[in-house]
Amino acid sequence: KYFFSHIRPQAVLIFPELRSVFIGAGLGFEVYTAEHLVFSPSITPGVYFKGSGKDLGYPIEFRSCLEMTYEWDNCVRIGCQFYHISNASLGRHNPGANALMMIVAFPFLSWK
Repeated sequence: KYFFSHIRPQAVLIFPELRSVFIGAGLGFEVYTAEHLVFSPSITPGVYFKGSGKDLGYPIEFRSCLEMTYEWDNCVRIGCQFYHISNASLGRHNPGANALMMIVAFPFLSWK
């Protein structure tokens, strides 16, 4: 496969706490570590609306993510994802937020 065929656009919508939301768009990179195992680091800049949730210190936030999934032949994936959301010290206050999640992913299009 060509290098650019491993780059994936991402749209992210996260509700980390009640009445707060993170909306962003970024890029991920897929590395097949074995025939069906996929390691995917990604970075997603976005906007965080606090609502009554945690104060992350600034409306512009960056989501860095590491993901390991098993991919079936039909491109459906199941796995684990860890991400960190931070304002990269753009604001005076930068507490960040972390999450560990189990994920199931269904493709819009098959790139194989």
